[in-house]
Formats: sequence, structure tokens, C-alpha cells
Amino acid sequence: MFRSGIALALSLAACAAHADGERLAFVTSVQGNANLQTWADANGLSGLAAADRICRQRATAAGLAEADQFVAWMSDSNDDAYCRVHGLPGKRSANCGLTQLPTNAGPWWRRDGRPFADVASASFTTDAILNPLNVTELNTVSTAPLAFTGTSPLGARDTIFVGCGDWTAATSGTSAAGGRTTSTAQAWSLGRLVNCNSPAPLYCLQRGSGPALPKAASRGRVAFVTTQTYSGDLGASVEAQGQTGLAAADAICQTQAQAAALPRPTTYRAWLSDTGVPAASRFANDGPWYRLDGQRIASSLQQLQSGSIETPINLDAAGAYVQNFGAWTGTTASGTPGTANCSGWTATTGATGTYGVVNTTLATWTQELTPLACTLPQRLYCLADNDTLFADTF
Repeated sequence: MFRSGIALALSLAACAAHADGERLAFVTSVQGNANLQTWADANGLSGLAAADRICRQRATAAGLAEADQFVAWMSDSNDDAYCRVHGLPGKRSANCGLTQLPTNAGPWWRRDGRPFADVASASFTTDAILNPLNVTELNTVSTAPLAFTGTSPLGARDTIFVGCGDWTAATSGTSAAGGRTTSTAQAWSLGRLVNCNSPAPLYCLQRGSGPALPKAASRGRVAFVTTQTYSGDLGASVEAQGQTGLAAADAICQTQAQAAALPRPTTYRAWLSDTGVPAASRFANDGPWYRLDGQRIASSLQQLQSGSIETPINLDAAGAYVQNFGAWTGTTASGTPGTANCSGWTATTGATGTYGVVNTTLATWTQELTPLACTLPQRLYCLADNDTLFADTF
């Protein structure tokens, strides 16, 4: 985990050039069904051998170095994806055939110059996924919502949804685990089921280890998601300091920022709307906003209201990554107030509130389709609203 007040990590230069030895990762620009032998790039191979050939063919077509080192992030009955990215056969539960679990693969970079994931370790996909893997080998953004993986959040074969016959069958009505290309944390690998006969791309990661992620300073305002969850009556929290409604939400954000020793904690506001008060209108200063690990969330208020963000707001003020959870927003994808706001964020029973999902970059980061009952505790998004940009020196 990251400690607040230390350097904002990781350079965010958006460039396609990569240093020698850096490991790359991409989602394929081509799609097919789960019978991988039917893909043109499979060259007659089947199963995981076909998956790896597809990755290498795509890497070669894109002119990527060490194209023969790419493997698909996929598991079957014999081999787990976690072992495969270490260049090993076998199961993660058996340490990939070694005496200890290997932890030296990665880190990986996307084609656009943003880091995808830190090194593969025991907690891989829990706190190592920095940005969604939605950039293709051609450095374009994929529109495919899901990728075939058959893999659990920790890189082992998913043992619940085991359709698709080890990637040799595309039988209608069967399915396997798929990863959400717009998500981080666990959902990037296991976010939803994919029908075996439906088209989907593959994730491709280069085997082996590369240089450590840099600790370059990143300038920007900080945004985080709260550690605690709250009912729709935000004033009921002791962190609200006696405030109600939107003021209670801001007080909660400021309390958590102060506890984490973030700079200028009293400038934090919640990304929260009330009837007639859009969330964006409550900010006097524009972006960019970054997570504490240095990853840029959005460049401006306009982007926050555009229907998508660059990376999820899934890091709390103490530097811990939050898994799949919701956050109260009261805000639509276009930034306007939602129709449900727990009666001005003062009620629980008999009311509903608009919320978002913390591990996605889609419009659902701020507006899920159906509002939640205000009795169900959710988190809050907190964004700095100060007139200076600070960096690692603070």
C-alpha cells in the first residue's frame, strides 16, 4: 500500500515508445469465439497454444519487439495464467512447479505508455492493476467489453465456470469467465461470463520481468474513494461533524483526507449532486485529478461529465485499493443531478440514491442503471478543490 504524503508515483507520459526490457500488455484488436482454432491467427493450433499464437501474430503485425514472448492471459485444466506469464507450466496452487510461488513477472505497460500492472505477486489483481487493459496492440482503444480469460482474480483457472472445453469448443449456451476491459482490480480478469459462441478478444502479456515502475513525480489534484461506507443519511456518520446533506459528504471527505495527512485536507469535496446542484458546480477549480499512486483519473471537470474516465477512482486516502463496491454520487453520466438522492442525502428508509461502481472507467463509475435503497451503505468519491497543483514534495 501507499502512504499518504509520499511521492505520487509513476510517470504518465502518453507515448508509444518503450524502454528496453519493458514488458508490454495489450488486448487483441481481433475477436473470435472460444474455439480458438477457428481464429485466422491460430494457424491451425488449438487451445492455449492457439491463444499464444494469436497473441504473437498480433504482436508481430504491430511491429512489437520480442513478439515470441507474448502469451495469452488464459487458463485451462493443466496450466494457470499466473504461471504462464512467468514462462512456466502448471498450477498456481502448486507454485507453478517451483518450491515457492514465482513473483518476478512484469511490470507491464500498455501501448499508450501508461502502466497496466505492477509485478505479478501473491496479491496480483488485488492491488497491482493500475489501469484497465483496453488498449490494443495497434495502440487503439478497444470497444470490446469483455475478453476471454477462464481465470480467477489471482491468476488461477476459474473452477466454477469451465465451459468452452479448454478453448476448443464454442457450444451455444455454454460460458466461461471473462474479464472486463474497462475495469481494474479483480474484474479485469473475472468480471462476467462470456458465451463460448460469442466474439471476444484476448489479453496478451509478455513473459518475464522488466524494469521496476519509475517513481517519477506526477502533478495534479488528488482524488480518492472513502475507506468507510455510509447510508443515504450522510449526516448520521460521526465523520460528518454534525453536518447534513452535501455538507456532510464534504465533511466526511475532509475528515478522511486529514486523517491520511493529505495536503490541504479542508479543500476536499465529494463528487455528489443534490436536487438542482450538479456535482461539478461545487468545484471552483478544474483538474487534472490523480489517484495517490500517480494514475490520472481525469484531466478536467468536463471529462468527469463526458461519460467515461481514464482510470477508476478505487484507491482510498490511506493508499489501499478498493475492490468492487459502489459510491453514492447522485450524478448522471453527463454530470447532471440524478433523480434519486436519498432525499437530499438525509434519508434511509423509503428512498433511493444514484450510485456508481468504483472499479470501472465506463459511465457507470458515476451512474449505475438502477438506484440503490438508501439503507445499503456505499462509499463516497472525494476530490481536491484547491487552487494549486502539488507533487511529491508537497
